[in-house]
Amino acid sequence: MQIVADITGYPVFTIEEEVEAALGAAMLAALGAGLVDAATAERGWVTLVERARPEPQAQAVYRERFEIYKSLYPASGIGRAVAVRIAQTGAQVTAVGRQEAALQKLQEETGCNPLVLDVADPQALDQAFAELPAFDLVVNCAGIALLEPALELQAWSFDAVMAVNARAAALVAARCGKAMAAAGVRGSIVNVSSQAALVALDAHLCYCASKAALDAITRSLCLELGPHGIRVNSVNPT
Repeated sequence: MQIVADITGYPVFTIEEEVEAALGAAMLAALGAGLVDAATAERGWVTLVERARPEPQAQAVYRERFEIYKSLYPASGIGRAVAVRIAQTGAQVTAVGRQEAALQKLQEETGCNPLVLDVADPQALDQAFAELPAFDLVVNCAGIALLEPALELQAWSFDAVMAVNARAAALVAARCGKAMAAAGVRGSIVNVSSQAALVALDAHLCYCASKAALDAITRSLCLELGPHGIRVNSVNPT
C-alpha cells in the first residue's frame, strides 16, 4: 500500500501520518480488524495481505480523533467496511451508493445517513452534493471492473469504467474539496486506487487505465487543495 501525494512544494504525508489523522482509523483499521475479507476479494476489488491490528493505545487515539469527524463513504466493499469502522467511533457518517437495500441495511447497523446515488451520473451527483454539508473526511471507494482482452477492447466498456473509477471520483473530490475550502475545513480526501495503476494485469486495460487516471487526479487535487489545508492522498491496495 502506498500514498500518492508527491507534489513538489507541498507536504508528502506518510502512511504513519495519515494513520494518525484520517486514513488510519478508516482504511488501515478496517484492514487490520479484518473488516474487509474474502467477500471483497471475490468482487475483484482487493486482495488483502496486511493484517496489522492497531494497539489499544492507538485505537484510543483513533476514537478520540474521529468523534469530531463527519465522513462520506460508499455502501459496499472497502467503503462499507470503512463506514462501519468510523461509525463505531461515534462519528456522523453519510454513506453513498446505488443499492438502496444495502444502504438501508448499513443504516440499521450503524445509524449512518444513507444517500442513494449513481455517482456515474454527473447531473445527479452535482445536485446531491450541492445539498450536502462540508465533510471533514471523504473516502472515494466507488469502482467497477469490466474485464476483456486488450485486443477486444470496446469503447462502451472503457467509457463505463472511466466514468465511475476516474470521472466520478474526480467530481466527488472536487465538489467536496470546494465545500471544505469555502467552510474553512482543513479536511482530508482519500481516493482508493489500486496496484493496477502501477502494474499491467491481463484483461484489465480499462481498470488499469482508470486507476492510473485516479492517481493523476489525486496529484492534481493535492496541488490545488493543498493551499487550503486540505490533504488529498490515494492508497493502492493489491
